[in-house]
Amino acid sequence: MLLRNLNIKYLFFFFIISSSSFSQAVLPNKYFKEKEALRKIRKFKNINLDSLLFYADKMKRSDNNCDQLLGLSNEAYYSYRQRKYDIVINIVQSAIKRADLFIKKDPENLCYVEMKLNLIGRLFWTYKNLEKYNLAYKEAIKASRIINSTKDQNFNQFIYGTNFELFKAYIKNDLDLHVDAKYILKNLVRKIDTFEIHKKDYRFNKMIIERRTSSLNMIGEAYFNLSNKEQKIAYLDSASFFYKRAYEAGKKFNPPHPDSELMYQFKETKVLIAKKKYLEALELINHYNYPKLAKKIDYQKETQYFKALCFHNLRKTDSAILAAKKSILNKNLRRSKLITIYDILSFQYLAKNKLDSAFKYSKLTIKEFDKAKTLKEKTYEILYDNDLEKVTKLNNSILEKEKYKNLITLLTYSSILAFLLVLFFLRRKQYKRQLSDIKTKKNELTKKEFPKRTSYNIEADLERKILAQIKDVELNHAYLNQDFSIHTMAEMIKTNVTYVSFIFNKHYDVTFNQYYSKKKIDYAIRMLNDEKTRQKYSIEGIAKEVGYKSSYAFSRAFKKHIKITPSEFIKNLKK
Repeated sequence: MLLRNLNIKYLFFFFIISSSSFSQAVLPNKYFKEKEALRKIRKFKNINLDSLLFYADKMKRSDNNCDQLLGLSNEAYYSYRQRKYDIVINIVQSAIKRADLFIKKDPENLCYVEMKLNLIGRLFWTYKNLEKYNLAYKEAIKASRIINSTKDQNFNQFIYGTNFELFKAYIKNDLDLHVDAKYILKNLVRKIDTFEIHKKDYRFNKMIIERRTSSLNMIGEAYFNLSNKEQKIAYLDSASFFYKRAYEAGKKFNPPHPDSELMYQFKETKVLIAKKKYLEALELINHYNYPKLAKKIDYQKETQYFKALCFHNLRKTDSAILAAKKSILNKNLRRSKLITIYDILSFQYLAKNKLDSAFKYSKLTIKEFDKAKTLKEKTYEILYDNDLEKVTKLNNSILEKEKYKNLITLLTYSSILAFLLVLFFLRRKQYKRQLSDIKTKKNELTKKEFPKRTSYNIEADLERKILAQIKDVELNHAYLNQDFSIHTMAEMIKTNVTYVSFIFNKHYDVTFNQYYSKKKIDYAIRMLNDEKTRQKYSIEGIAKEVGYKSSYAFSRAFKKHIKITPSEFIKNLKK
């Protein structure tokens, strides 16, 4: 849970030009009659929403159609900033219908097309924040069609096109389609790199730098998410590489953004935490370069979240509790992070045997899960399957300790002693009986090569759970981990090895080891065929990539399945 909650999205999208400011950057002043109101809107957009609404209302009452659309757009932005998303949707959909009427009457007026794209951008971000990803993606596709069909030479197809390509990649990342997002973004970077910087066109140059910086940051985020999904440390190295490139690209802003270095340090911190290099992460945190506005925008409180993660994993209880409590003071803390902090506090207070506090934060953790479930947030979808069970288990263990503590205060020492003695003798008798049963079963197993399937009364729910875990292991390529074994799979499902082995043989007609040995070799063959650079790796390097601890074991398994050694196979590929 701790690693999955490190995704600080608002940071790596810091340089994205939002759809709210899109019209300011692209639409020239010649479109608008209310020049003074336009200047005021640009002035107050991010500093005084009430003043913004006043001038937006003034533009809505203009006799110029472009002014009206811009006024509606900024009225929607006012509600968007207040998270009144239903109002935003109503305003934008009404404004788009008005824009369509204007386009129908005057199809050559480029302002209407550009204002419509601006409104679609606002609708995209609204659906995205509501986690209606399907609707958000449809808006991005709708915008792309408009952009591709607009042939006016004065229309800046590059700026609008790259903006909505970024939006598509954003949704792909949110839906865990990180490979697709990476493909979109790398193509986008190549496209951006073909444009030259023009000395006289400041706004255009700024937007090119913003697109490039945002794309590189998002590629880094895609690799970071892939590392969580597939447990490959190489992806973390790639994430760090692209974060660095984005930081270097951002330096070309004139003037450079005062927060850019801190944003980069945040990203490097979460990479170090994902690599479990907690001491290095703390060293970096202690050397953060805070800008002057740090206190105002809660950067220092964000830092406490990272510290809490590090101290928690380093088992420094008091420091973890202190940092976690400071982190909670951040009003902008996302629910996924809040769940993590509450979980840390409940765990650490339990370690200190402070059961009242441990129980308090355990209840808060479950409460936040329930809120996310009620609101159908992505937080719940991401965390529920893997983490709610753990949180509930921790909560129950705290309750058990609390009950035991109360029992001690209520019962006399003599009654407790008597109870424990009786329990001891009963357990001893039960243990002897179980030991006898185990010996009997061992004797039976030595007489048979494999127990009859009818000898295991496995519940249907457990069987489905085991089969689902087998599929999940294949989807996530977890079998490529060197420590993967039937024991780790049994631990994942909270059952025993015998049941996993039985279900596996029942459905796949091969042993567990034979099946995943072949899977690893098949993966190695695909990797060598698809990625020529891998053909230059040593046999030991390839072996470790597919989960073998030694080149000898890999070569033996490879030859068993393919009838030739890995070296011979690679040699044949190079011919």
